[in-house]
Amino acid sequence: MLDKTGNSSFIFNTIVKEVAINQELKVLIKPESIALSKEPVQNISLRNQVEGIMKDVFLKDGLAFCVVDVGENIIVEVTEASQKSMCLEKGQRVYCLFKSASLKIY
Repeated sequence: MLDKTGNSSFIFNTIVKEVAINQELKVLIKPESIALSKEPVQNISLRNQVEGIMKDVFLKDGLAFCVVDVGENIIVEVTEASQKSMCLEKGQRVYCLFKSASLKIY
């Protein structure tokens, strides 16, 4: 939300952080803290849903590491079984779902 001075603010774990327009932030979220869906999900407690395109998938030890372009590349960790049952592959549109409490902002 923008205030009258042109600054933006957001709530993170009940702490309000003031952010100036064009201020660079670093946001960290663990790959295992993100869920994937092929379409937006209604009536769910995970309110953060970011649309992206699957860029690549790497399989290792029963896990699938999905590289998703949401404006920046993020890595999402799902089980290989989930990757196969959802037919997640390169070029598909997906939605990354996560709780704001999963974010670390620097």
